[in-house]
Amino acid sequence: MSIENIAAQALAERIEAMNAYAGVADLRALEELRFKAEGAEDQRILDLVILARRREAKVELETFDRLAELYDKSALPAAAALPAFLTFLAGEHVIVDPWRTKFLMLAYLFGGSVWIFCRFRSHVCSLKAKLGAAALGKVD
Repeated sequence: MSIENIAAQALAERIEAMNAYAGVADLRALEELRFKAEGAEDQRILDLVILARRREAKVELETFDRLAELYDKSALPAAAALPAFLTFLAGEHVIVDPWRTKFLMLAYLFGGSVWIFCRFRSHVCSLKAKLGAAALGKVD
């Protein structure tokens, strides 16, 4: 038996196991089913499904962590872009006096709002990632 055949057989078993328990959405319910399973084959199949679901959850949590980093790193540049651009336009006298202070004030308010939004989203995504990782436990 070649390594390709063994890999194909293992993949087929994994796909069959995932399809057998596709209706059970909760990871805790799968773990309860594993403890209630009577045969060693059923426990092995449930172990495969639980491991696959844990890995999927871990990938999702890592995505939230990366998204939190993205929001955190982009907060200041995104917030400073519009006020800097309008300050440049005001300096070049493209925006004239009666509207200049109003546009600049709105630009700074908008920039501050963008900064607050990005920091808030960063915090929320970071909390989702940390709390989910704590609830998930060790994977593999």
